[in-house]
Amino acid sequence: MLVFGIESSCDETAFALLEDGKKVISECVASQISIHQPYGGVVPELAARSHLQASMSLFCELWSKAQQNHKIDGQDIDLIAVTAGPGLMGSLLVGAEIAKGLAMSLNVPIIRVNHVLAHVHGIFLKLPTPPLPALSYVISGGHSHLFYMNSPTSFSLVAQTIDDACGECFDKVAHMLQLPYPGGPHLEKLAQKGDPHRFTMPTMIKEKHRLELSYSGLKTYVFNLLRQLRAESSVPLDMQTYADIAAAFQQEAFLQLVRKLDAALIQYPDVKAVYVSGGVACNQALRQMFDHHFSKRMPTYFPDPSLCTDNAQMIASLGYHQVMDWIHQGNTLQDLYASSFNWEPFSRFSCPKTSTQQS
Repeated sequence: MLVFGIESSCDETAFALLEDGKKVISECVASQISIHQPYGGVVPELAARSHLQASMSLFCELWSKAQQNHKIDGQDIDLIAVTAGPGLMGSLLVGAEIAKGLAMSLNVPIIRVNHVLAHVHGIFLKLPTPPLPALSYVISGGHSHLFYMNSPTSFSLVAQTIDDACGECFDKVAHMLQLPYPGGPHLEKLAQKGDPHRFTMPTMIKEKHRLELSYSGLKTYVFNLLRQLRAESSVPLDMQTYADIAAAFQQEAFLQLVRKLDAALIQYPDVKAVYVSGGVACNQALRQMFDHHFSKRMPTYFPDPSLCTDNAQMIASLGYHQVMDWIHQGNTLQDLYASSFNWEPFSRFSCPKTSTQQS
């Protein structure tokens, strides 16, 4: 089955062609970092316009690769998988309308994909047989969730942040430390030069039985620490102080993830693996910390760094598995086609009991 994936939830426009949920035929991504950099964050209206502007050239590039390398054209597509949410509404609407136009012109159905759940499939793309059941973190700029997974399409929400997402907190603290946008990668680099023990960061949600995450207090602590240090100093803070704060902040931000996962593993003793995905999963310190804490207990998997950030491969992969569930339930692709056009994207995260639901 050849699946055309579309991702436009935030500030990456991405298309991909996947065969049977695994084999990547062609993929293209257009980043908007340079567009939003002057503003220090994503501007929703600029993001939506940029998706529109990038889509045609990106689409042509994708098909050029597919035709040259695999002799594939539009008539070979069986399914269109598109991010339905969560994300920026204007950006999502661009992807949705592209999907509907293609589906109508090619007479193929659309499968709607939850962007957050799809992140895990950045890992599954590289695993012949993913160990299940598993506990899976999705940690990004907009989301921090822990799921229990029974299958590639079965997600039960175990815990999530009660305030800020981990990646958002990284970007805000990076801004406080006068680092460029996007802040996460720059903070990681700065933290490598710092001493994580010079400053003591607060522990968020100390109760061991609670699995929720919280990052707002940690961000506020760094803000107040910097204000105090600047008030006490007659000269600007040096880069070593910034590096030490970055190292201490990063360590506590990730230790919180470790503590909550430790507690969750006690509550879910049947788990066979741990998955960590999302943009924050690019961070090498996070990978090393998880390997140190969990690798001797069970396999711990991360996506390839290129598949941690938003991409269409993960959308096409989850879409494929959702459709296979649909077919195994006795339905057909033609049944799915009937519901391919009367829907709208959603901006806020919601987790169904199984991601095969078309809601």
